[in-house]
Amino acid sequence: QISPRLSSNYVRVTDVLLPTLRELVAEVIAARRLDDTTDTVVEEHETSTKINKADLLSVLVDQPDLNDNDIRSILFDVVIAGSDTTASTTTAALYVLHEPQNVAWLQRARE
Repeated sequence: QISPRLSSNYVRVTDVLLPTLRELVAEVIAARRLDDTTDTVVEEHETSTKINKADLLSVLVDQPDLNDNDIRSILFDVVIAGSDTTASTTTAALYVLHEPQNVAWLQRARE
């Protein structure tokens, strides 16, 4: 168990909201892959019009070396990255440095 105890809001986000968000993103990726397949079939029969999708998800789906988990991770990084600010990272680093087993590292940081 992590000490101090995680807040109930944090637990709710990690245990409820993130799994739900993962499911929703998986559905969106699957739908986009289906749309791209449908567009390809239509384009084979109608060469006069081509749909140009320039959004991030379309670009990622068109990359043959990316699977759905890769795409989901990239989308999460883009959307959620703003919530992990320099301040929260610095706070976490200071917290870890002040744990008893890291006294030597704290001393080096002070020098």
